[in-house]
Amino acid sequence: MAMAVVVFSMARTFPGASGGAMGPGFFPMIIAGIVFFLCVLLLISGRKEKDEGGAFFTMTNATVFLSVVITVVYVFSLRILGFPLATFLYVFGMMKFLQVKGRIFPFVLSALATGLIYVVFTMFLSVLLPRGIIF
Repeated sequence: MAMAVVVFSMARTFPGASGGAMGPGFFPMIIAGIVFFLCVLLLISGRKEKDEGGAFFTMTNATVFLSVVITVVYVFSLRILGFPLATFLYVFGMMKFLQVKGRIFPFVLSALATGLIYVVFTMFLSVLLPRGIIF
């Protein structure tokens, strides 16, 4: 919830668009509002469930922690590998880490997702994606 509030407040500082158009902060504020609302729903539903002793180091939590570590490694590898290669490896690695079945499906889905993201952001949105030393 705190992160949603921070994102919302930062998005409000973005410059406004002219002519009544949506500015660059519009969608981040919408997403932050949705995240905040979903956090409230999660808090409400969590109160109804019985606490099972509060074990912090469970297998589920270990999976979450390792996913966060893999994501941090991905973010730092963007500067070295570049967006296409780092994203492909990240998506493929996460699919294998989360035990997605098959050999071809994770490979194809990783390539398609990376390609789609690359095309949308570079061609349609004109966003410069990180170029690494390798690619």
